[in-house]
Amino acid sequence: IRTSAMVPYADMLNHFRPRETKWAYDGHRRAFTITSLQPITSGAQVYDSYGQKCNHRFLLNYGFSIENNCEADGFCPNEVPFKFALDSGDELRDMKMSLWIRDGNPTKLVRICVSDNDNTSFALSCLRVIVANREEFYNLSATGALRMVPHTVKDVCYPLSLRNEIAAMMVLQQTIQEKLNLYPRTLQEDKARLASNSLPPFSNFRHAVIQVVGEKEVLHHYLEHCRVALLMLQLDINDDVAYSEKLHELEAQGTSHWILRYVSLDARAVVGACRRLERRRLQANNVSRDNY
Repeated sequence: IRTSAMVPYADMLNHFRPRETKWAYDGHRRAFTITSLQPITSGAQVYDSYGQKCNHRFLLNYGFSIENNCEADGFCPNEVPFKFALDSGDELRDMKMSLWIRDGNPTKLVRICVSDNDNTSFALSCLRVIVANREEFYNLSATGALRMVPHTVKDVCYPLSLRNEIAAMMVLQQTIQEKLNLYPRTLQEDKARLASNSLPPFSNFRHAVIQVVGEKEVLHHYLEHCRVALLMLQLDINDDVAYSEKLHELEAQGTSHWILRYVSLDARAVVGACRRLERRRLQANNVSRDNY
């Protein structure tokens, strides 16, 4: 049986990751139990794990946020919400709507973190459909598709064309900048406030600033993602040597491995796929002109 319950004393344990204890209801003892997962010295504080969560959930549900909210492997679950909807002025809006609302949601709310997980993929899928031109959207249809026909927007988890991916990155870049402009302070200013210790420890105000810093860090990551992606998407599609050299430069500069994965020439990388699609498109156009 799963249910919610108040557990006096147990809910007073502070949060810590990776977890040092586990809890459960013991039916034989008819008691709520907390079991240590490693030795705990006498007099040491006993911690519980509230789970791998974004700081907005920690703050909303538990009243605190974590300044370095990272897992042991370096993953940070902090997220930022994005809302995606079709452009009311898009001449293809009615055509796109047939695909867009198959999941029942005319507005897509997607929370993304610094990762290439399902939510990040879904956000890119939304952007690709939003900016698709007639030819690109036709290639998603049953008669024009070269791949399996997507059932919902989430299934558009692959690039449609070089042009489309550039347009998607430009829309994402603009959306992120608009979000950052809504904050009264910059990321650097908020970090300086936390470092100055001018905010009372454990205060609601300090926890709120920590949570906002986490959001801004995610936004700045994707702003850099867009900058690098647009740079790489506009390089000569026929010069893989020069492209590889630029990749090595980015790697030497300490570019995020999530961004490098997106712009890689690997078979499953987005920008690498875009370059191959564009080469095939140009070759097909040349053949058509020759035949004509």
